[in-house]
Amino acid sequence: MKKRILCMMLAALGVMLTVQADDYPYLAFQTTDGTVKAVSVTSLTLTFSNGALTATNADGTCSFALADLGKMYFTAEPTAVQPLPARGDGVEVFSVTGVSMGHFESLQAAEAQMPCGIYVVKSGSETLKLMKR
Repeated sequence: MKKRILCMMLAALGVMLTVQADDYPYLAFQTTDGTVKAVSVTSLTLTFSNGALTATNADGTCSFALADLGKMYFTAEPTAVQPLPARGDGVEVFSVTGVSMGHFESLQAAEAQMPCGIYVVKSGSETLKLMKR
């Protein structure tokens, strides 16, 4: 009898409590090509429709095709790794330790010649991270 009362009390208490993960301010979405976009979790709503995930918050809306979505995870760091725009002056690629891996005509040319890993890519005044799988 005591076990039933205790179970009922715990169940009632569980309904009143909110489940909360660690206090991460961003939800990151990583696509299968390695591109990462993080959005603030404040007032965040996720919608799945027509094979796409749509994340909406006070900052705006972003959508991902479910077929292209590799993973999503909570993070403390705001991350927005986007493809580099095409430039005539090429790209400079560095290892994560800062060693220059070379200068290439384009991001595609660099990706074709680089082994799998994480790199820092500089094009003009823009610097971004690149993950090659």
